[in-house]
Amino acid sequence: MTDTSASYTLETLGFDPSWQGSAIRAAFTIGGTLDDFTLARVSAVHRTRCELLTCERGELVKLSAPLRPVENDYGEEEYPVVGDWVLTQPIPGTGSNSQPSEHKPLAILPRRSYLTRPSATRESADQPVAANVDMLCIVEPCFPEPSIGRIERYTALAHASGVQVALILTKGDLVTAEQLAGYEDSLAGGVDAVLTVCTDNGYDPAPVAELVAGRTAAFLGRSGAGKSTLVNALLNPGADPREDAAENRVQATSAVRDADGKGRHTTTSRQMIVLPGVEG
Repeated sequence: MTDTSASYTLETLGFDPSWQGSAIRAAFTIGGTLDDFTLARVSAVHRTRCELLTCERGELVKLSAPLRPVENDYGEEEYPVVGDWVLTQPIPGTGSNSQPSEHKPLAILPRRSYLTRPSATRESADQPVAANVDMLCIVEPCFPEPSIGRIERYTALAHASGVQVALILTKGDLVTAEQLAGYEDSLAGGVDAVLTVCTDNGYDPAPVAELVAGRTAAFLGRSGAGKSTLVNALLNPGADPREDAAENRVQATSAVRDADGKGRHTTTSRQMIVLPGVEG
């Protein structure tokens, strides 16, 4: 379970003093002061809607908004992506005593970083991954054998955006110690950190939690790599990752095939999750 006694602030979501000036300028540009708007961060993007997170009186507050183009700092309209900071206002006529008002994002603050990756078909524009990311965590399984090409592509994406990159090798218990040492040595080039974890049998998330503490980190990897299991363990330290109790899960997970170690694709949306006791 997460720590419900924690006191949350915008700093918990990654805000720092340098964002303040950007927020004040954005508010002035759209005809108001910062007090006229709610400052929030985009936490999830769906087909027609996006979810926002802000803080009130020490608590995280979730807001819902229609997914529409918003003016950025260049005066151009674009869709918000996960990780964006936005200025919003309630939409008149929405909400009730039991439901909060819907919000309308009115401005996107200037992005510090913007991660994209090529579309699956290679025929459409690049797909946004996240904005304002400090670190890209490439999640790659030790079994089947790690893909050097995939790691190099994701590392290039991070470097192109000025983002730190870490390689997290999962399922380290499925290979020999010699194989694991070889992977750690051969795949370390170009990345800022390499960690190996085992996502079964009492996985300890502490090393990964320490790695991402104070940062906004994006986890990227192929299906079956263990991303969802990793996030679940970070959110619920000490919980059995194989436990099926719904309250111990925020990301769906599924078993891999015994024959080739490949998993079924279980997570299709991009979502920002606040880890208990971790700012950024």
